[in-house]
Amino acid sequence: MSQAEKEKENDRDKQMTHIAGTFLIDANGSFLNGAGLGSGDYENYTIVKTFEDGRSEKGQGTYRTPFISAASWRRWLRDTLIEETGWPASLKRALDRNEKGNTGKIGTERNPVEYVEDDLFGYMYPISKKTKQIMKLKKEQLAQSQAQTQSQTQEAVIAIEETPEVEEKADTDEVEAEESATISDTTRGLFRTSPLSTSILVGLRKFGWEGKDQNYVHLVDGNAVPYKTQFMNTALQGVFCLHYSRIGVFTNIGDKLELDDDMINKYKQSEAIEEITENRPEFYGLERDEDTEAIAEAVDKDKKKKGKPKKYYQLLKKHGRVFRLKDLQQIRDERTAALLKALSHLRGGAKQAAFGTDVSPKVLIMARLTNGNPIFNTIFEDSPLHESSTRGKNVVLNIKALQEIIRDYADRIIPPVIIGIRTGYLQNESDINKLHDTVVNEVKIQVDTPIRAAEIMTDLLPSNENKLTPKQQ
Repeated sequence: MSQAEKEKENDRDKQMTHIAGTFLIDANGSFLNGAGLGSGDYENYTIVKTFEDGRSEKGQGTYRTPFISAASWRRWLRDTLIEETGWPASLKRALDRNEKGNTGKIGTERNPVEYVEDDLFGYMYPISKKTKQIMKLKKEQLAQSQAQTQSQTQEAVIAIEETPEVEEKADTDEVEAEESATISDTTRGLFRTSPLSTSILVGLRKFGWEGKDQNYVHLVDGNAVPYKTQFMNTALQGVFCLHYSRIGVFTNIGDKLELDDDMINKYKQSEAIEEITENRPEFYGLERDEDTEAIAEAVDKDKKKKGKPKKYYQLLKKHGRVFRLKDLQQIRDERTAALLKALSHLRGGAKQAAFGTDVSPKVLIMARLTNGNPIFNTIFEDSPLHESSTRGKNVVLNIKALQEIIRDYADRIIPPVIIGIRTGYLQNESDINKLHDTVVNEVKIQVDTPIRAAEIMTDLLPSNENKLTPKQQ
C-alpha cells in the first residue's frame, strides 16, 4: 500500500464531528454594529460597540477595543444563507404578549425539518407559568364544554341536526379547542442549542482605530442639523466551530424538546424523519410514588403535624428520543455546504449606505475535527511594523502559533488544514504561501483564496468525498 493510500485509509478511520475555523474581516472605515449615543466627549455621537482590554501603554486608563456582537454577525450570516440559497426564511414573530400588550416572547418557526435556519442556528421557546395556567384553564373549559354537550336533550340534538351549518361550526370550534389542549399538554418547551458556536468579532487594533465623522442635514428653512458618527479602522477576528454531527438530528430528553409531538407525528407520517431506536440517550427523572402520599399522611399524623401531606418522589432512569432526517447524510452536507458558502460571501452590517463595508472574509482558515475545540483562535496580530501603506497590510498571521496548534491537535485533525487568503492583505503573505502542500505532524496544509477554501471544504464532506478525482484528493 502506497503512502498516499495509507493516509487516505487513516483519514477514513477518523470520524468527523466538527468543522472549526477562524476568519478576518477588513473593517477599515466601517460602522457595522452601533452602541447608541455616547456620553461625555462623545455626546451626540453614535458610537460603535467597544470593550475594555488591558491597560494603555502609558498606564493611563484602559484600551477600548471595538467589536461586533455575535448576535449581529450571525444575523448577517443567516440573511446571506437565505439570499444565496433561496430557501424559506424562518421569520421572527411575537409568540406571547404581556398584560400591557407588549411583546413578551419572540421566536422563529421552531421547525428544523423544513427551515434550515432553525436546524443550524437553533431556537428557544420556554413555557412560562402564566402560559401553563392558561393551558390548564383551556383544558378545564374544554372538559366543561364536553360535559354540557353530553347532557344535551334529544330535542336539542334534533335541532342541531336540522341546522348543519351551526353543527359544523360547533364541531370546528370543539376540534380547534381540543387540538390546542393537546399541543399545550405535550409541549413542555422547545429548545435547540445552535450547532454553530461563534465568537464575537474582535478588533485586532487596540489603539489608533477610531475615526470621527460629522455631517449636517441642510434644511429648506432653518439651521442645518448636525449628526456625528464614530467609526472603526481595524481588522476584525472571528472564531467558529460547527457541530457537524448534530445537523439534521433532533433529541427530546425530559422537558427539553427539539421537536414537539405534532411535528413528530406529521414528519414520521410523511417519512421526512425517522426515529433512532438504538443507543437512546439516558437521563434520570423524578416520578411520584403512588403510595407515598398515604404514607406521608400517616407520618404527618403520627408527628401531629398540620397541613397537607408531603409528596415523595423517586429517581428513575429514563430514555430520551432521537430523530434524524431521512437521507440524513445528503441533507446534512447540503446544509453545511450552504453555510460555508454563505460565510465566504458574508454581507451585512449597519450603516452600509454611509460606509459601504465589504464584510466577506479576507482570511478564512478551516479544518475538520474529531472533537469540538475551536482550535484556531488568537493567531492574528496587528503588527507594530508599518512598512507598507497598503490598507490592511499591518495584519500578520502568526505562523508559528498555527503550526503549534496543528502539532498539538494532529491526532484530532482530519487533513488538510485549509488557509484562504486574499492577495495583498496580510503582511507576511509570502511566508504563508510557502506553507502550501507542507506537512506538520502528517497534517497537510493547503493555501488558496477564501472562497476557494469554502469550496474545498465542501468537496471534502462525506457525500462529496467519493466524487473527487485523484488530483483533487
